[in-house]
Amino acid sequence: MPWRRAAQDGDQAWLDATIDAARHGDANALGALYDRYSPEIYRYLARRVGDPATAEDLTSIVFTKVVEALDRGLGWRATFAGWLYRIAHNVLADHARRAGRRPQEVLPDALPDPSAAQPAALAARALEAGWLADALATLKPRHAEVVALRFAEDLSPEQVAERTGMSVSAVKVTQHRALIALRRRLAARLEPDP
Repeated sequence: MPWRRAAQDGDQAWLDATIDAARHGDANALGALYDRYSPEIYRYLARRVGDPATAEDLTSIVFTKVVEALDRGLGWRATFAGWLYRIAHNVLADHARRAGRRPQEVLPDALPDPSAAQPAALAARALEAGWLADALATLKPRHAEVVALRFAEDLSPEQVAERTGMSVSAVKVTQHRALIALRRRLAARLEPDP
């Protein structure tokens, strides 16, 4: 079976054979898809939620939804990877809605080393990171997705286009608009209150 060999990037024959086997209930094919795509979906989610355990949970939800969709005969319009990122984005939005109803706080594994940095610098970095996360959360979903893929995942505009089903020029325009919106939101946070 062609899907049993290792996947190569851009290997459409492997992907087609693996998806076909997965649609027919082959658990090993599903495992091969998970092995190939879960690391990048996990990284995408981990950078968005900031908690490895939550990112692992969300990654498993994404692939559960993939299995359910394949069982129902559903698929994707542009690319399989883009479809996965769309599912991940939707799972992330669902998680954010649920988290908004019940406040959560992630506790660090260890306290910061006081000799490593001055408390004021640590507080400033934490505040800036929080401001950025807050600003990202206010972006339109498509804008936030493009920013996350471009800068958190370090993907090229072409790779983002492939994953989202957008054209390369649309990715560049969306990125530009998202960065303008981020700049405005962060500038508003820095303005002194009257």
